[in-house]
Amino acid sequence: MRAAELDITTSEDGDMVIENNDISVTSPRQYQKQSIINRVKSVMEDWYYDHVGADMEDLIGKANKAETGQEGVDKITTTLTEDGLIDPDQLMVKPVPVSKSQIVFFIFIQSPYFTDTLSLMANLDLAGGDISIREG
Repeated sequence: MRAAELDITTSEDGDMVIENNDISVTSPRQYQKQSIINRVKSVMEDWYYDHVGADMEDLIGKANKAETGQEGVDKITTTLTEDGLIDPDQLMVKPVPVSKSQIVFFIFIQSPYFTDTLSLMANLDLAGGDISIREG
C-alpha cells in the first residue's frame, strides 16, 4: 500500500486546496481517500499518464442485477489494486442495490497505517450515469 505518499489536496470539485496561503498536502489517510475517489470516478483515458480509472460508466444502462454489481466490484478492485495503491487483502467492496437504477458500492480499506477502517460509499446511478462518493 502506498500510504506514505503525498499529493496536493483537492476539493470535491477537483480544485487545489490552499491553506494559510500555501498549497495543502495530504496526510496518508487523505492520500488514500483522495486517490480512491479519483480512480472510482474516472475513466482510464482521464489519467493519461498512468491509466488509472474504474470505467464505471460502462455500467450505465445495464439492469440492476447481481452481475452488474459484481462487474462494478471487479472494476473498483482492479483500479485500486493493480498498481499497488491498495493491497487486495486490505480491501473489501460490497455492492448493494438501493433502487431499480442505483447501486451503492461500500468500499472498506483496513490499513496498518490507520487506526480505523477507511469506509467510502460510491453511489452509482445506472440510468443517469452520476456517481457520487462520500466517506461513511
